[in-house]
Amino acid sequence: MAILFLTIFIVIGILFAFRVYTYENSEFRKITGYSLFTVLTNLHIKNTYLLVQSLKYLQGEYKLLLNLAFPTMDGKRILDAMVIHESGIYVFNIQHKNGWIYGREQDDQWVQATDKKINCCHSLIRLLRRKN
Repeated sequence: MAILFLTIFIVIGILFAFRVYTYENSEFRKITGYSLFTVLTNLHIKNTYLLVQSLKYLQGEYKLLLNLAFPTMDGKRILDAMVIHESGIYVFNIQHKNGWIYGREQDDQWVQATDKKINCCHSLIRLLRRKN
């Protein structure tokens, strides 16, 4: 019985060591410097990490930018991630809300509809095009 517990303990230790090794060599760790403990305990950072991990399956060349701050009339707007890919620019803002975002690339404003309210938000794609 003791051998079974020791075997299980060793397997769990090996799996944990592999996870630490994988994280320490990940692109997310190199960009942000967050520790594995921070990723495991902070849900927002964990979701950003999972997003970055899913991008390794993206084909083609891309540049990843994290935690971007854009000036607005109200102060500044923070975006979690932006991917500049050969097929376009993709913006990710991770929020823990249920709802939908309605809008087309050509629209000046998009509509964010959640369970409690409806917000208008400016199309970042249009804002970036106007500055160029």
